[in-house]
Amino acid sequence: MSRSALALLFVAVALPAQNTIVVPGGGGNTLQQAIDIASPGDRLDVYAGGYAAITVTEGITIDCRAGVSIVGSPMIPAVRIQGVPAGQVCVVHAGSYPSIGVSGCGGGVVVDGGQLTGTPVISPPSRVDSCTGPVVFQGLDAGNDYFNTLPLAIASSAQVSCHACRQSRSTART
Repeated sequence: MSRSALALLFVAVALPAQNTIVVPGGGGNTLQQAIDIASPGDRLDVYAGGYAAITVTEGITIDCRAGVSIVGSPMIPAVRIQGVPAGQVCVVHAGSYPSIGVSGCGGGVVVDGGQLTGTPVISPPSRVDSCTGPVVFQGLDAGNDYFNTLPLAIASSAQVSCHACRQSRSTART
């Protein structure tokens, strides 16, 4: 998908921001609490901190400032985007997280920037599954390439694209 097509995606289905919710930093569950009160079209302005895993189910924009990290567990992706309805777009800008899971979305999902920090041994794989809407990864740093593979599984989702995504190369191998 070209940049002009990506821009058209935003024009075609993005809702104008209704509210900006400031997540003041510090971490913990405050990001999920802000997501829970957000409405479609809202923007979250997230300040630096280490946040607990999140689940997003509607078309909101999460703007992560420098120093935002979202932690997960060995069984659950740190960032879960599930069931975004058709006609809505969920956007995640920047941040770092061990893995991301996108599933059952009829609407659009855009992950713009950010870094996957997990390792295959202790993080679940990043996955896109059963999405009928477009899923776009733009400028994502896919981590340290531990097994020399892109850590993203795609299943039953025809509109998944990666643009300017990369893998940081680790020179140390154990």
